[in-house]
Amino acid sequence: YRERITLIDLKVGKNIGFRNVRVNIGADIYNVFNSDAIQDYDDNFVPDNPATAANEQVWGNPSTLVSPRFVRFSLQFYF
Repeated sequence: YRERITLIDLKVGKNIGFRNVRVNIGADIYNVFNSDAIQDYDDNFVPDNPATAANEQVWGNPSTLVSPRFVRFSLQFYF
């Protein structure tokens, strides 16, 4: 069985109004707790024949991890 993947994202925003213009300022935070869960494993099994360093077993090695924590800022104008 594989590790459970739980990702938490957070969005924070603020609407500010001026005369006829509305501005939305925001920040999106992805993977808030910086999970390092493995999403996919290499499931190809190739027997070593002949056993060389270039032909090492890769079966069961992680091939994809969860994307790291990052922040995206946004600014929107409505007029």
